Amino acid sequence: MIPPAATAANPGVLNPYLFNRLGATFGHVEIAKPGHSVGPHDPFGESYRVSCPYCGDQNGKLYFSHLWGVADSDGGNWHRIKCFRRDCPKDRRNSEHLRNAIYRGWRRDDFARHRKQVRSGSVTVPDWTREPIDLPGEIVPLSEMSPGESARLYLSNRGFDAVELEEKYGVCYCRSSGEPYRGAYDRLIIPIRENGKTIAWQGRKLFDRQSCTRPKYYNLSGAWKSQVLYGIDDAKAFPFVVVVEGVTSVWRIGAPAVATLGKTLSAAQADMLGTRWSLVLVWADDPDAFLSAAEAYKRLQEQYGTAVLPFWSPDGRDPAEHAHAEAWEIIRNELDGAGFDAAKLLTTGGA
Repeated sequence: MIPPAATAANPGVLNPYLFNRLGATFGHVEIAKPGHSVGPHDPFGESYRVSCPYCGDQNGKLYFSHLWGVADSDGGNWHRIKCFRRDCPKDRRNSEHLRNAIYRGWRRDDFARHRKQVRSGSVTVPDWTREPIDLPGEIVPLSEMSPGESARLYLSNRGFDAVELEEKYGVCYCRSSGEPYRGAYDRLIIPIRENGKTIAWQGRKLFDRQSCTRPKYYNLSGAWKSQVLYGIDDAKAFPFVVVVEGVTSVWRIGAPAVATLGKTLSAAQADMLGTRWSLVLVWADDPDAFLSAAEAYKRLQEQYGTAVLPFWSPDGRDPAEHAHAEAWEIIRNELDGAGFDAAKLLTTGGA
């Protein structure tokens, strides 16, 4: 079998054949991280994400490096794939099923020819700066939508006031969008702000009833997530900070909560914390979630002398699943239990 020429509906991808085959096989595929990839071996590549068919995933947790299946001196780079829900490709049956689904019938010379068609990734890293940007597509303010419309309903079902989120965080709805951010349509758009300006954005799909092949989040391109802390502007007024994973937890707690937009803590984020706060509370979703970033927090302590106080809900709920008052009761108890005067800290922060 001779692989097709390197043409695609999206000609900007590094591996058009793989990108198109994933779309045909799984129904929907997105370039998850242009300029990045799964693992440290191909840092100038990109990743393609689909919903994993083996673990019931509906949020695009199965990632393929653009080099998956591309022959090198060690073979076909079959290790460059990961399910971030249950690591399903580690099961040999799953990995073989995926190979057959994408590359069935290929011979050695087919893979060799394919390798020549894959483009270098060194030129695909998007140029992201902290300069102000526009939000994608046709933006609708939540305050102009009726309470029964999808975006308002999604938020109210989770105990959030849509108008308050619009006023405090600029949250809005994307009614339609074209290239280069076609995937932003029919999503909540969450501006990422710093020093009062929007420097990035994140799109959140509405309801799990939407297409299971549609990833939960759709973001501005570029390597920006590891360079920001969501909610940092409001948190600066406080002498301590509460670090959480996602934006909805920041909405629930309010200041001084900031979100890392993932389970890990990057060096840039650690610097932002260490240069601003001497006390960092880390509200992890569970103990394993904290362990995934424990080394980064250890470096934060060693480099800046920052006091790091990790904790998690005894019942396993993440911060967004608590009521606001309940969340703050947990935070106060953690502060007091660690020997800090919660009332004084909150008064200093203007709470």
